[in-house]
Amino acid sequence: MENIRIGKISSIDYEKGMAKVMYSDRDDAVTKLLPILTFNDEYKMPQIGSHVLVVHLSNGSELGYILGGYWNIAHAPGKTGKGVFRKEYGSKPGMAYCEYNDENKILKIHSDKIVLSCADGEITVEEIIRKLANL
Repeated sequence: MENIRIGKISSIDYEKGMAKVMYSDRDDAVTKLLPILTFNDEYKMPQIGSHVLVVHLSNGSELGYILGGYWNIAHAPGKTGKGVFRKEYGSKPGMAYCEYNDENKILKIHSDKIVLSCADGEITVEEIIRKLANL
């Protein structure tokens, strides 16, 4: 299918939510800025050099949309299994993530620092643990 292609992110315009894609099978040709699908307004730009799937409109390769990355040997999921749901944050797997497992019914939020925030203020999980330890 000529309209669906695999390429590598060559540059990113973070403010516009768009990127350029390089196609190695086309003498390293680079597209114009292409929009990246939002997946319900989620903002997470791909890494430069990451492989992405791109769909081009039928009027040529000038217009298209970056659908996103995909799992492969070089880009494996952080955790796998039936009933495992995991969202990675940050530029490297395992830095920060939210994970749920259907089997044990545990929701895990992992990061170096977690801050809970609301209109009344903010507090870190570390501060909560220290306050509870002093009770």
